Amino acid sequence: MGKPKMSSVLCATRKALLSAGVSRLSAVVCGVSGGPDSMALLDALLQLKEEQGFSLCAAHFEHGLRGEASRADAAFVTAFCAARGIPCQMASGDVAAFAREKGCSTEAAARQMRYAFFEDCMRARGAGFLALGHHAGDQAETMLMRLLRGGGVGALGGMAPVRRSGPGLPEGRGCALVRPLLECTRRDILDYCGQRSLAYRRDESNASDDVLRNRIRNQLMPVLQTYNPQLERALGRQASILRAESDYLEREVGALLQKAYAPRYRAWLAQPLAGAHLALRRRAVYRLGQLAGAQMDFEHVERLMQALKGESGTFTLPGNVIAQVSCGYLLFAAAGHEKAVLRAPIGRTGAGSVQLEGGGVLRWHYLDRLPGDWRAQAPNRIYLDAQALSGEAYIRTRRPGDRFHMLGGPGPQRLKDVLIHWKVPQLRRDVLPLLVCDRGIAAVAGHMPSHWARITSGSRSYLCLEITDV
Repeated sequence: MGKPKMSSVLCATRKALLSAGVSRLSAVVCGVSGGPDSMALLDALLQLKEEQGFSLCAAHFEHGLRGEASRADAAFVTAFCAARGIPCQMASGDVAAFAREKGCSTEAAARQMRYAFFEDCMRARGAGFLALGHHAGDQAETMLMRLLRGGGVGALGGMAPVRRSGPGLPEGRGCALVRPLLECTRRDILDYCGQRSLAYRRDESNASDDVLRNRIRNQLMPVLQTYNPQLERALGRQASILRAESDYLEREVGALLQKAYAPRYRAWLAQPLAGAHLALRRRAVYRLGQLAGAQMDFEHVERLMQALKGESGTFTLPGNVIAQVSCGYLLFAAAGHEKAVLRAPIGRTGAGSVQLEGGGVLRWHYLDRLPGDWRAQAPNRIYLDAQALSGEAYIRTRRPGDRFHMLGGPGPQRLKDVLIHWKVPQLRRDVLPLLVCDRGIAAVAGHMPSHWARITSGSRSYLCLEITDV
């Protein structure tokens, strides 16, 4: 005869806490709805609290969507915690009003408000861990829902057992969200509640098929379970496999993007991206769009990947973002950024910096001696003769009629022609920082000083300009 089901819930919770790094000095907040999964988790945590020595607090958010039933859930959780000496933080909100304000679904609004409350609880308690009662059934529903919507490997990995950042967690504190019951089925949890004589609340709205997740739970999964009665466990294993593969791909994509990055343009070289495996290329383009704030779907990614093969173009993406493949680079910018005007005095001593439109920072500093390898340094860092600057020196962006004297060139020529010759991506030409003084453009940051501002044997003081990410 095997171990009782109670052990599977308790052992899963113990294993998850140890894996997440919960120790005797830890503080754990447990999200509690009053349903069987969260009540089982809270009870398991209460048992392990004495064994492992962490502090425990329950957190309940009343969504205001089910009237008296919602208030009864809150009262039930409050009474349960009071009877067992568990600190409990409560809050409520008007989810329907929030959904109207944000233009999102009721489910999305409820999740946003609930996780914001959890984050507040974490801060108030000084907690490092948030424990939630998602189980194998929830994981299976999530996977099927994302599969029906066309999700990729990352999406089909479902919910991670441990998450170190994101909704519900305060930033910069090394906190973790833990889901100890992801390998426990609904049957495991209900059996645990029965053996522990745990009362719980039932959410009657779960029976409604108005929501996709409910239809998957109530209609699709029973059919699939006729093919595989162990569907929840099977999908849980599949999610674990896909998460591991997604983690590997993410590391490979990170290496690819680092290799392709061109800091002086805050852009990525198209050639290494186009030459990468399709799986990496697709994921790289999607990640870059996400970082820029674009809300990209499959078709957006495919169009950009096609452009990487040599078909230059500019694309307007959802989220007010522009993507462009130009002069061998892929870059992103907020719509309208090319109209920004920059003017920043730099003085004649010391150091300073200015934030660049479209991302990145221009830094400068004066120095009396050049580094020995100054000629061989990265192209995003240039040096010039500080004594060549006349009158006020300042950083600005280009203007109509600008002219620039290239190093070794016969004389000034149109800056527009110079930038085209250098293959500067079109989206960056109007925001490229220029060092200007009374004599004209002394340097194009990230490229070169003017011929007349170059360093010579007679130079005695120097200015370094460098474009960095931060």
